[in-house]
Amino acid sequence: MARISVSFSNQNVSLAYVREKYQVSMDALNDYYQTTNPRFISYTRQEFEQEFDESRDELEKLFSLDLLSCVEASCRVDYLNRLGKKLKDPVSRAMRSLGLPDPRKASLEEHILSTWQNVGAYRNGYMSEIKRVFKYRHWLAHGRYWVLRNGRILDFSSLYALMDPFISYIRSY
Repeated sequence: MARISVSFSNQNVSLAYVREKYQVSMDALNDYYQTTNPRFISYTRQEFEQEFDESRDELEKLFSLDLLSCVEASCRVDYLNRLGKKLKDPVSRAMRSLGLPDPRKASLEEHILSTWQNVGAYRNGYMSEIKRVFKYRHWLAHGRYWVLRNGRILDFSSLYALMDPFISYIRSY
């Protein structure tokens, strides 16, 4: 296996940080769309509600992408640390046994998440759901230009509820 040489930026953020910024941004959006805002004087009620719903939906998508990017970074950092430290637990051994020529190019779904799923370190059905959610992340990250068929669209709170226990688990394993 190739020697692992990664300089971590230490700029990745925690799930809690993303959740806090999501709430602050949603509060600000709600304040902005108060009916007393002079920008909306000429709007019909339907126009106002449509714009507000579109803005809220877009903010949900942006923070969902941020949350899933945070999860991906956590998984990759965990993976590279397990390889570099040569940990002896079953997940670390399985990750090393992948024998990838360049571990930095490991596929999140095929290598990292599949290892967590196959080793049985986390509930299998739950890992399948996490992998499906990452189809949504790819759709968001690549501009949403295709019809999302096999992914699952969740709101921010549902994504957080799905991902937070998993990230806590891998950090404690």
